[in-house]
Amino acid sequence: MAPILTARRRRIARKPATVAFAPATLGLLAVMAASACVAQSAADQRPDLSGIWMQDRGGWSIEDLSFTAAGVEKHASKRAPGAVEACTVHHFGQTITAPLPVEVLQAEDRITLVYESDHEVRRVFMDGRGHPEPLYPTVMGHSIGWWEGPNLVIETVGFREGWFRPEGVPYTEQARVVERHTLNAAGDTITVQLTLEDPVYYTEPVEVTRRYTLMPEGEILEFLCVVSEYLYE
Repeated sequence: MAPILTARRRRIARKPATVAFAPATLGLLAVMAASACVAQSAADQRPDLSGIWMQDRGGWSIEDLSFTAAGVEKHASKRAPGAVEACTVHHFGQTITAPLPVEVLQAEDRITLVYESDHEVRRVFMDGRGHPEPLYPTVMGHSIGWWEGPNLVIETVGFREGWFRPEGVPYTEQARVVERHTLNAAGDTITVQLTLEDPVYYTEPVEVTRRYTLMPEGEILEFLCVVSEYLYE
Protein backbone atom coordinates (compact mmCIF):
# COMPACT_ATOMS: atom_id res chain seq x y z
CA MET A 1 0.00 0.00 0.00
CA ALA A 2 1.41 3.36 -1.05
CA PRO A 3 2.29 5.76 1.78
CA ILE A 4 -0.03 8.70 2.35
CA LEU A 5 1.77 12.01 2.09
CA THR A 6 0.59 14.88 4.23
CA ALA A 7 1.72 18.49 4.04
CA ARG A 8 2.17 20.63 7.08
CA ARG A 9 1.84 24.35 6.80
CA ARG A 10 3.52 26.63 9.20
CA ARG A 11 1.73 29.74 10.21
CA ILE A 12 3.95 32.75 10.03
CA ALA A 13 2.96 35.71 12.16
CA ARG A 14 3.18 38.83 10.05
CA LYS A 15 4.07 42.06 11.75
CA PRO A 16 2.28 45.24 10.59
CA ALA A 17 4.31 47.04 7.95
CA THR A 18 5.81 50.34 8.93
CA VAL A 19 6.85 53.09 6.54
CA ALA A 20 9.57 55.53 7.41
CA PHE A 21 9.75 58.88 5.65
CA ALA A 22 12.87 60.89 5.19
CA PRO A 23 12.82 64.37 6.77
CA ALA A 24 12.67 66.02 3.34
CA THR A 25 9.58 63.97 2.45
CA LEU A 26 7.91 64.88 5.73
CA GLY A 27 8.59 68.53 5.00
CA LEU A 28 7.04 68.24 1.54
CA LEU A 29 3.95 66.55 2.98
CA ALA A 30 3.61 69.33 5.53
CA VAL A 31 3.81 71.99 2.79
CA MET A 32 1.22 70.14 0.70
CA ALA A 33 -1.12 69.88 3.68
CA ALA A 34 -0.69 73.58 4.45
CA SER A 35 -1.32 74.51 0.81
CA ALA A 36 -4.49 72.42 0.80
CA CYS A 37 -5.69 74.21 3.93
CA VAL A 38 -4.98 77.61 2.38
CA ALA A 39 -6.80 76.64 -0.82
CA GLN A 40 -9.78 75.38 1.17
CA SER A 41 -9.78 78.54 3.29
CA ALA A 42 -9.78 80.69 0.14
CA ALA A 43 -12.62 78.62 -1.33
CA ASP A 44 -14.60 79.06 1.88
CA GLN A 45 -14.41 82.85 1.44
CA ARG A 46 -16.09 82.76 -1.96
CA PRO A 47 -19.73 83.79 -1.72
CA ASP A 48 -22.49 82.19 -3.77
CA LEU A 49 -23.72 84.89 -6.14
CA SER A 50 -26.32 82.64 -7.77
CA GLY A 51 -29.73 84.22 -8.19
CA ILE A 52 -31.56 86.96 -10.05
CA TRP A 53 -30.44 90.53 -9.43
CA MET A 54 -31.82 93.93 -10.41
CA GLN A 55 -29.36 96.77 -10.86
CA ASP A 56 -29.89 100.39 -9.94
CA ARG A 57 -30.03 103.24 -12.39
CA GLY A 58 -26.76 104.88 -11.39
CA GLY A 59 -24.41 106.15 -14.06
CA TRP A 60 -21.36 108.20 -14.95
CA SER A 61 -20.92 111.90 -14.54
CA ILE A 62 -19.90 113.07 -17.99
CA GLU A 63 -18.20 116.16 -16.55
CA ASP A 64 -15.64 113.90 -14.81
CA LEU A 65 -14.57 111.99 -17.93
CA SER A 66 -11.14 112.68 -19.42
CA PHE A 67 -11.85 112.45 -23.14
CA THR A 68 -9.22 112.46 -25.86
CA ALA A 69 -9.97 114.60 -28.91
CA ALA A 70 -11.45 111.53 -30.58
CA GLY A 71 -13.53 110.85 -27.46
CA VAL A 72 -14.95 114.40 -27.44
CA GLU A 73 -15.94 114.06 -31.08
CA LYS A 74 -17.48 110.63 -30.55
CA HIS A 75 -19.49 111.68 -27.51
CA ALA A 76 -20.74 114.78 -29.35
CA SER A 77 -22.04 112.53 -32.13
CA LYS A 78 -24.34 110.62 -29.75
CA ARG A 79 -27.96 110.63 -30.78
CA ALA A 80 -31.08 108.73 -29.85
CA PRO A 81 -31.25 105.51 -31.89
CA GLY A 82 -33.94 105.14 -34.49
CA ALA A 83 -36.81 102.73 -33.89
CA VAL A 84 -35.31 99.95 -35.97
CA GLU A 85 -31.78 100.54 -34.69
CA ALA A 86 -32.94 100.35 -31.07
CA CYS A 87 -34.19 96.81 -31.63
CA THR A 88 -31.40 95.50 -33.84
CA VAL A 89 -28.12 97.10 -32.74
CA HIS A 90 -26.85 95.75 -29.42
CA HIS A 91 -23.79 96.73 -27.38
CA PHE A 92 -22.04 95.22 -24.36
CA GLY A 93 -22.26 98.52 -22.51
CA GLN A 94 -25.93 98.91 -23.34
CA THR A 95 -26.76 95.39 -22.15
CA ILE A 96 -24.92 95.32 -18.82
CA THR A 97 -26.18 98.79 -17.78
CA ALA A 98 -29.83 98.25 -18.73
CA PRO A 99 -32.21 98.60 -15.74
CA LEU A 100 -33.40 95.01 -16.16
CA PRO A 101 -32.71 91.78 -14.23
CA VAL A 102 -29.68 89.55 -14.72
CA GLU A 103 -29.41 85.93 -13.57
CA VAL A 104 -26.11 84.64 -12.17
CA LEU A 105 -25.36 80.93 -12.60
CA GLN A 106 -22.26 80.09 -10.58
CA ALA A 107 -20.10 77.00 -11.04
CA GLU A 108 -16.51 76.20 -10.05
CA ASP A 109 -14.99 76.76 -13.49
CA ARG A 110 -17.51 79.16 -15.05
CA ILE A 111 -19.95 81.90 -14.13
CA THR A 112 -22.75 82.58 -16.60
CA LEU A 113 -24.65 85.86 -16.67
CA VAL A 114 -28.04 85.75 -18.37
CA TYR A 115 -29.44 89.20 -19.11
CA GLU A 116 -33.10 89.95 -19.69
CA SER A 117 -31.96 92.84 -21.89
CA ASP A 118 -31.72 91.52 -25.45
CA HIS A 119 -31.45 88.02 -23.89
CA GLU A 120 -27.67 88.33 -24.10
CA VAL A 121 -25.43 85.80 -22.30
CA ARG A 122 -21.92 86.28 -20.86
CA ARG A 123 -19.70 83.32 -20.07
CA VAL A 124 -17.01 84.16 -17.54
CA PHE A 125 -14.28 81.51 -17.59
CA MET A 126 -12.91 80.83 -14.10
CA ASP A 127 -10.52 77.98 -14.99
CA GLY A 128 -7.35 80.07 -15.22
CA ARG A 129 -7.31 80.53 -18.99
CA GLY A 130 -6.35 83.83 -20.60
CA HIS A 131 -7.93 85.66 -23.51
CA PRO A 132 -7.51 83.95 -26.90
CA GLU A 133 -5.15 85.34 -29.52
CA PRO A 134 -6.06 86.58 -32.03
CA LEU A 135 -9.28 87.85 -30.47
CA TYR A 136 -12.27 88.29 -32.76
CA PRO A 137 -14.46 91.22 -31.62
CA THR A 138 -17.99 90.30 -30.51
CA VAL A 139 -20.93 92.12 -28.92
CA MET A 140 -20.26 90.76 -25.40
CA GLY A 141 -16.48 90.36 -25.73
CA HIS A 142 -14.44 87.64 -24.00
CA SER A 143 -14.58 87.42 -20.19
CA ILE A 144 -12.29 85.70 -17.71
CA GLY A 145 -12.59 85.87 -13.95
CA TRP A 146 -10.90 85.05 -10.67
CA TRP A 147 -11.45 85.44 -6.94
CA GLU A 148 -9.59 87.92 -4.77
CA GLY A 149 -10.69 86.70 -1.36
CA PRO A 150 -14.47 87.11 -1.28
CA ASN A 151 -14.48 89.46 -4.29
CA LEU A 152 -15.20 88.31 -7.83
CA VAL A 153 -13.10 90.07 -10.48
CA ILE A 154 -14.12 89.90 -14.16
CA GLU A 155 -11.99 91.19 -17.02
CA THR A 156 -13.56 91.58 -20.45
CA VAL A 157 -11.92 92.53 -23.77
CA GLY A 158 -12.60 91.98 -27.45
CA PHE A 159 -15.68 94.16 -27.93
CA ARG A 160 -17.30 95.62 -30.96
CA GLU A 161 -17.49 99.38 -30.69
CA GLY A 162 -20.43 100.59 -28.61
CA TRP A 163 -21.83 102.73 -25.80
CA PHE A 164 -22.65 102.54 -22.11
CA ARG A 165 -26.04 103.90 -21.16
CA PRO A 166 -27.63 106.20 -20.18
CA GLU A 167 -25.16 109.07 -20.69
CA GLY A 168 -23.62 107.70 -23.86
CA VAL A 169 -20.13 106.70 -22.72
CA PRO A 170 -18.44 105.37 -25.88
CA TYR A 171 -15.76 102.69 -26.24
CA THR A 172 -13.81 101.07 -29.08
CA GLU A 173 -12.50 97.59 -29.85
CA GLN A 174 -9.41 98.43 -27.76
CA ALA A 175 -11.46 98.77 -24.58
CA ARG A 176 -10.78 96.75 -21.44
CA VAL A 177 -13.43 96.50 -18.71
CA VAL A 178 -12.73 95.24 -15.18
CA GLU A 179 -15.61 94.63 -12.76
CA ARG A 180 -15.11 93.94 -9.05
CA HIS A 181 -18.14 92.34 -7.42
CA THR A 182 -18.54 92.52 -3.64
CA LEU A 183 -21.48 90.89 -1.82
CA ASN A 184 -22.65 92.59 1.38
CA ALA A 185 -22.91 90.77 4.73
CA ALA A 186 -26.66 90.33 4.37
CA GLY A 187 -26.20 88.62 1.01
CA ASP A 188 -28.80 90.75 -0.76
CA THR A 189 -26.71 93.45 -2.47
CA ILE A 190 -23.77 93.25 -4.87
CA THR A 191 -21.65 96.36 -5.35
CA VAL A 192 -19.83 96.45 -8.67
CA GLN A 193 -16.89 98.78 -9.23
CA LEU A 194 -16.51 99.02 -13.00
CA THR A 195 -13.36 100.39 -14.62
CA LEU A 196 -13.22 101.17 -18.34
CA GLU A 197 -9.87 101.64 -20.08
CA ASP A 198 -9.80 102.77 -23.70
CA PRO A 199 -6.79 104.76 -24.94
CA VAL A 200 -8.64 105.84 -28.07
CA TYR A 201 -11.35 107.80 -26.25
CA TYR A 202 -9.94 108.44 -22.73
CA THR A 203 -6.68 109.71 -21.29
CA GLU A 204 -7.22 107.83 -18.01
CA PRO A 205 -9.47 105.02 -16.71
CA VAL A 206 -13.17 105.73 -16.31
CA GLU A 207 -14.82 104.38 -13.16
CA VAL A 208 -18.40 103.94 -11.99
CA THR A 209 -20.05 102.09 -9.10
CA ARG A 210 -23.31 100.22 -9.57
CA ARG A 211 -25.40 98.11 -7.20
CA TYR A 212 -27.51 95.03 -7.73
CA THR A 213 -30.34 93.97 -5.39
CA LEU A 214 -31.34 90.32 -5.00
CA MET A 215 -34.80 89.38 -6.31
CA PRO A 216 -35.69 86.18 -4.37
CA GLU A 217 -38.93 85.72 -6.31
CA GLY A 218 -37.67 87.24 -9.55
CA GLU A 219 -37.39 85.65 -12.97
CA ILE A 220 -36.03 86.48 -16.38
CA LEU A 221 -38.98 87.41 -18.57
CA GLU A 222 -39.35 87.40 -22.32
CA PHE A 223 -37.74 90.47 -23.85
CA LEU A 224 -39.68 92.03 -26.72
CA CYS A 225 -38.42 95.03 -28.63
CA VAL A 226 -41.29 96.34 -30.74
CA VAL A 227 -40.78 98.89 -33.50
CA SER A 228 -43.85 100.99 -32.78
CA GLU A 229 -43.83 102.94 -36.03
CA TYR A 230 -44.75 99.72 -37.88
CA LEU A 231 -47.54 98.59 -35.54
CA TYR A 232 -50.38 100.29 -37.38
CA GLU A 233 -49.39 99.82 -41.00
